[in-house]
Amino acid sequence: MDLRFRILGPVQVQAGGTTLNLGSSKQRTLLAALLLEPNTVVPLDRLIAALWEGPPPASAVANLRTYASRLRTALGQATGASPVLGRTTGYLVEADPDTVDACVFDQAVDAGHKAAADGDAALAAGHFGRALALWTGPAAQDVPRFPQGLGVALEALDEQRLSTVEAWLDVRLRQGEGAPVVAELRRLAAAHPLRERLWALLVSGLYAVGDTAGALAAYGSARQVLADELGVDPGPELARVHRAVLHREPVLGDRTGEAAADPGRRSSPGPAEPVSVDDGIPRDLPRDVVALVGREAALAELLAAVRAEPGSAVVAVHGSGGVGKSALVVHAAHRLAGEFPAGQLYLDLHGATVGLPPAEPAEILGRLLRALGVPGGQVPSGLHEVAGRCRTLLAGRRLMLVLDNAVDEAQLRTVLSAIGGCAVVITSRRHLAALDGVHHVRLGPLAEQPAMELLNTVVGTGRAAAEPHRLRQLVRLCDHLPLALRIVGARLVARPDWTPATLADQLADERRRLDTLAFSDLAVRSSLEVSVGELSRTADGPGRQASRLLLLLGVLRLPSITASLAAAVLDLLPADADEALGRLLQASLLEPDESGRHRMHDLVRLYAAELAADAVAPADRERALERALAWYLDSSLHARQLIRPMPVNDDERVGHAPAVRPVELADAAAALVWWAHERHSILALARQAAEYGPAATCYLPRLMAAMYQYLATHAYWDELAELAELSLGPTIEAGDRRAEAASRVALAVVHSERGRPGQALTHLYEVLSIRRDGGDEHGMAGCLSHLGIAHLRAGEPQRALAALERSAALHARLGMAVGEGIARNESAEVLCHLGRYGEAAQQLRLALALRRDAGDLIGQAISGYGLGKVSALVGRHEQAVAELTGALDRCRDAGVRTYLGRVLLWRAEALRSLGRTAEAIDDAAAAERACAELRDSWAQGVAALMRGRLSEDVGEPVAAAGHTERGRALLAGVPARPGDDLNLLCGGAVTGSLRC
Repeated sequence: MDLRFRILGPVQVQAGGTTLNLGSSKQRTLLAALLLEPNTVVPLDRLIAALWEGPPPASAVANLRTYASRLRTALGQATGASPVLGRTTGYLVEADPDTVDACVFDQAVDAGHKAAADGDAALAAGHFGRALALWTGPAAQDVPRFPQGLGVALEALDEQRLSTVEAWLDVRLRQGEGAPVVAELRRLAAAHPLRERLWALLVSGLYAVGDTAGALAAYGSARQVLADELGVDPGPELARVHRAVLHREPVLGDRTGEAAADPGRRSSPGPAEPVSVDDGIPRDLPRDVVALVGREAALAELLAAVRAEPGSAVVAVHGSGGVGKSALVVHAAHRLAGEFPAGQLYLDLHGATVGLPPAEPAEILGRLLRALGVPGGQVPSGLHEVAGRCRTLLAGRRLMLVLDNAVDEAQLRTVLSAIGGCAVVITSRRHLAALDGVHHVRLGPLAEQPAMELLNTVVGTGRAAAEPHRLRQLVRLCDHLPLALRIVGARLVARPDWTPATLADQLADERRRLDTLAFSDLAVRSSLEVSVGELSRTADGPGRQASRLLLLLGVLRLPSITASLAAAVLDLLPADADEALGRLLQASLLEPDESGRHRMHDLVRLYAAELAADAVAPADRERALERALAWYLDSSLHARQLIRPMPVNDDERVGHAPAVRPVELADAAAALVWWAHERHSILALARQAAEYGPAATCYLPRLMAAMYQYLATHAYWDELAELAELSLGPTIEAGDRRAEAASRVALAVVHSERGRPGQALTHLYEVLSIRRDGGDEHGMAGCLSHLGIAHLRAGEPQRALAALERSAALHARLGMAVGEGIARNESAEVLCHLGRYGEAAQQLRLALALRRDAGDLIGQAISGYGLGKVSALVGRHEQAVAELTGALDRCRDAGVRTYLGRVLLWRAEALRSLGRTAEAIDDAAAAERACAELRDSWAQGVAALMRGRLSEDVGEPVAAAGHTERGRALLAGVPARPGDDLNLLCGGAVTGSLRC
């Protein structure tokens, strides 16, 4: 996910349309200083000058590094890798110039000046307008402007903005935009009375629109202000304009001078070929919907967003097909119509119209011009020309546009830049997150009660009230989708002899549901048949493979598919599979998402499943499922090796698995991203595999084992438990003792993490017996590590230590460095609980060395955390802060989400001991957020209690009471954890309060 940086207004960073929390003012100031010179190392002394006014504190460098670390964490959580980098002499932010608004501004301004120099005023105005649209306030308005810090640079940026405004207004005057530009110049001259160029432009503009007296009066005002405030006469430019007005000479070029000299001509100069536009107000909205229910919140949000910025609001409503996006925005447009006196226009962009390609930007803008009264023969054909004409025609007009069925951001970017100044409401099946300055409204299926109301409205309250339980059944069978509900209602109205029960019984049969969910022109099947028919009529190889892939997607219950997976399922080369996917995309049977995957809408999937039921033999179904499972297993093992190199045992593979080409992943970061995208697909496929025979179910324990590290380090305990439970029954039935052991280990880990160590120990001792009976020393070594943790969680540290020492020795003898590192790390955990901190540190150093040599990124992060924790426990707080800061970076880089909150809590404790309370407060707050995201109520409760103690330290009793009450409530709802390392925090145990 790309980051977008903003300093032309408040300092902000956005990821996927979400504004990130950058933390304290110091961190925002640091980021602003780096963004003023992106991709350049900013020296430490200049950064310190930006952060402190006057002499900096003695700890300035250390504090600066802390702010940088927190900033890295804040940005890295969104993308997995922070763009803020440290160097020997300073820091820099790595950013594509296209993602930094100040850089985009500079590029647009340069393009505007070039276009102006080339004599293309319309193009120049467009560039300048886009540049200025990036500004939302003074540069970095929420950070301090110390004279020796950022003051000079930020003031220069503000000056550049104002100079661009002057250039923009100049070229707009030369285009003939007289009245609106003059109004803006009056406001600006009043706000900046000492800027001579603004006065010169105002005099020129008044003269251009035929107000010679006004032009001379404006000059007199300018001369008076300059004399009173500065004691000077007007400069050469203003004096030249004054002379031109007195002598009725051209000011803005020949056409402007001619218009001013001849009162009989248009007072405002315009394009060389005048456009004849109907003065009538366009009111082009479709008829308002009869019933709009359950959309009160979305409607209120949409109306508020438009009214907040009526002259420039852009609101995008996104959601699945049939969810009611068009009905919502049309209704909202009717509600807002009276607030837009220049008119309301509706354009269908054909992003969801079967048989029609999405409208091109030039076509959209051309349709807009024609709707505004421009004769077809006078509508330019080129995109830049038609965009410039739209800007000219729409300037100063309070117009509302509804752009329905947009296909993607690319379709809209040029359109939106050309209609700036109008309110725009968009609908799209896509979340148009890459568009800047857009307020997004997501529309989902209706809740049960509004869905019932919609049916009541269509069918009639009396008839519906007779069988309310059947009405609820209809709502469920329609998936709460408004389109389906309207079809159901229409069918009931057309058949008075039917009851809701009659239709519910029909819909309950999935094989007939598409037949039933069709009425008049609301039918879905016909468009699907046309699309599939196009594939069938294509006789070439890719067309045949696309038809085959469509059928197999009807078999497999996957939310998305990639070219690599399609290649495995079809047994093709990736390039050939990608061609087949492309054919499905062209037929609108799939749609791409931002990750490069392809998704199928539910109605399409149901139709594909119907086709597959007749066209795909049972053996081919199981073969497709097995090939998909084999691909996910091999790809997961490959991903695991990248984040935690471990030997792949024979029992982790399936002997009869078909040969497939796994996904290509460059590094550990790519592996984490892949798993994040594919986790739900793997679970969906595992559920489907559980319904088949041993040829499919044998993959389940192996998939679970391959995914274990990812699921555990991200606290996806529900998913891990589900995979283990799906695996356990079939493995016991098949007599596969090794696979049974793997399933039991996963269940034991989930029980242990959820405060049920007794149940964990039951599973693990069964596993130890299985491993021992099978002579599996590798499995025994791993099981002993898990036993150690379970005994520690059960409050039995001596038994835990004995198990872990056996595990470390056995791993060492077998040459398994990663496993030995795990055992030694967990031994250190037990030793800390026993107060043997020196021995714990020794074990952690050994573990860290083993993990570093093995390339175990996850292990290095965890061992680094342990060393920082031990340093805090023995009072080496400066060292603890440094070690924990490094551990925080490594946890983020390796994707170890389960430890982020804990690292922050221990660093908060070290900072508090050093008297750096403000920083400790920030860390404790961040820790609570991180633990809440993982749904770790225990750690979240501890973080809340620590925040309460820190609030007491700074004399904020009300805040302290709130944090403490919240912490106690969280801890009261979870079982005690006697072996949890947070019991050691602040030197005491967490019982009902935090004894610090």
